[in-house]
Amino acid sequence: MEEGSPGNELLAKEHRLKEILVKYHSLMVAYSGGVDSSYLADVANEVLGEGVHMVLLDSPNLPQKDRDAALQLAQDRNWSVSVVPTSEFETEAFLNNDLQRCLYCKREKYRMLVLHARENGYGAVACGEHVEDRTDKLRVPLNPLTGNDMVAPLVVAGLTKEEVRVLARHRGLPNWSKPSNPCLVSRFAAGERLTRAAIEKVRDAEGRIRALGFESVRVHPYGSLCLIELTAAEFRMLLDEERRSELVKAARAAGYRQVTVDLDAFSVVCSEVLYA
Repeated sequence: MEEGSPGNELLAKEHRLKEILVKYHSLMVAYSGGVDSSYLADVANEVLGEGVHMVLLDSPNLPQKDRDAALQLAQDRNWSVSVVPTSEFETEAFLNNDLQRCLYCKREKYRMLVLHARENGYGAVACGEHVEDRTDKLRVPLNPLTGNDMVAPLVVAGLTKEEVRVLARHRGLPNWSKPSNPCLVSRFAAGERLTRAAIEKVRDAEGRIRALGFESVRVHPYGSLCLIELTAAEFRMLLDEERRSELVKAARAAGYRQVTVDLDAFSVVCSEVLYA
């Protein structure tokens, strides 16, 4: 068997997933461009054809590159997809940015997904939650927020994160190994009040820096100063004086007066993002 190819047991799980999906006459998939929702979308499109539709929730805290990549993938695979603006920035509890911010954000997004599905006549809303998400204490649980309004077919089929990656690779999905890239709110310290302008500033800075070739950049704002995180490999790129100067200019063009780089470079691993 080719390295990384699914064995018979894993293919049986995918067959089980198809049996689960075919029971829905119409299905809306919460789609973010992450590997889990992309794999679910791919299988659902195979099984249901025109009976499935993807919805990408377009939030200010979604990195621009993730939004663009998700829409490009949907176009490449001929998936039907709608982009729906979110409203979590109209929720006071979310803007306060306490340790429950993910709960408030997800609650609002789930509400919008269910409402959109009902208004457009879809029988169910499916998300890309997998088995390990149910035991991850850092994730916001699905069921207490949505009851029976949303379903998790990957969980019912018994699929783990690594199994989803293997199957996604087998299907030729280009994002099968996509690393974690938490939402832009994660760039802010808990307790610091959120504003749309501050989020857009971070989004702009990361976009400008990424255009210079620093693909895994994360910008953490501290007033007029921004702290930039890079992978170890990209950190070494700063040894080139010209590249370093370009990075500083990019951050300042986004509105930051002072620019510094975290000396403890983060490691990019293949792990799940919140709401993938």
